[in-house]
This record gives sequence, C-alpha cells and structure tokens, in this order.
Amino acid sequence: FLEIFRSIHTLVEEKALRHIKSGDCILTYGRSSSIELILQHAVTTGLHIRVIVVDCGPLYEGKTFAARLQSLGIPVTYGLLTAICSLLPSCNKVMIGASAVLQSGEVYSRAGTATVATAAKAFRKPVLCMCESHKFVPKVWIGSLVQNSEVGDLQQRRPVGVQSQNINVHVDQATKPWPQREQNPSGYLYDLTPASAVDMVICEMGCLSTSGIAAAIRDRQDRELFMQ
Repeated sequence: FLEIFRSIHTLVEEKALRHIKSGDCILTYGRSSSIELILQHAVTTGLHIRVIVVDCGPLYEGKTFAARLQSLGIPVTYGLLTAICSLLPSCNKVMIGASAVLQSGEVYSRAGTATVATAAKAFRKPVLCMCESHKFVPKVWIGSLVQNSEVGDLQQRRPVGVQSQNINVHVDQATKPWPQREQNPSGYLYDLTPASAVDMVICEMGCLSTSGIAAAIRDRQDRELFMQ
C-alpha cells in the first residue's frame, strides 16, 4: 500500500499538474480516484479550473464525483453521456481514469469511456489517461466485452434527483420503472477504449504514449526480478 500511495502522490504533484493550467475546462467521465486527487491538488495550488462531469448508468458514479468537486469550490457542469457531443466543444481537454491498461495500450475502464474518448478525438480534444503503473497488465484482450462484469438489477441503480444548474437535467422524472414482465435488464460495467483514442497515459513513470506501455511493463518486470 505504501508503494501505491507514493505512486499516486508522485502522479499528482510531479506529472499530471504539468498538463493543467488556470482557465482550463476539463471534461471527465464517471468517477476516478486519481483524477479526483489531481483536481483537488490543482485547486490547492491556486489553479482556477472548470470541470465537466459526464455520467452514465448503471452506476452513475459521476453524480457523487460532481458533488465532491463542488464542495472544493470548483465550478462543475454535470451531464449525461447522451449529451457528450454538446459538452465537448466547451472543454479543452479530456481526462479519463482506468481500471487497467493493456500492453497494447487499450484502456479498460468504466463502460462509456470508449464513447467519450472516441467522441473527443472527433472533436480534436486531447485525451489524457490518468493511471498508476501498477495497473499496467501484460495482456491483450479481444473484444470490448471480454473480462467484463454484468449488472443484473438496473432498476436499483437508476439515478435519483440528478439536477444541474448548468444543464437542465432531472433524470428522476425522465427515468421510468422497468415494466413488470419477464425481462432481465442488464448492463456492463466496463469497456475497452482503443489505443488510438488515447493521446497520452500519465503515470508516476512519466507521460507515455500508448505504444510505450509494453516497454513500461517490461521495465517494471525487470525491476521486480532484480529485487527478488
């Protein structure tokens, strides 16, 4: 745990903040603990930034994330994934988190991340992935739903009272209960973002291109072997 803490600490202070300046409008998706630490540290260093939080089911983690950022005094715009094309023109960079980064450079993260990154490339917005190097995995998966997790009961995960001062959204009224029939609504928690949609992976090792992930994994394995 000490190594992970040092990794995140280095990521926040030495690497990620070099890519944030006052006046930036940063678009994020869902909730990422790494991005939350980065934005929190950016505010404490005196940077004035705005954040657009894009959210989607089945977890709607962005709602809590937006509330935490607002408590720090950061101006926040909250919107759903369906409005991504309307929100992207307002930002100048996109930050995404990752549950894992494959050696091919593909990013394994919350479902919807691939949509956000692909749309950002279409709008020519830089996509930065914030991820500690211990999440780099020497694997290549075929298909975006491989190694996925399925959520069975989406009715319990529908958002309640999602509102925003910037965007006229009230999901509680718009979302209807699931019909009481023999249906099994389901959704996936993760998707795979192609390496071509990510401009840079920022970790404690530095700023890496997606093509450099395999080399970073080999370097880590060599160091681990040397320490044994």
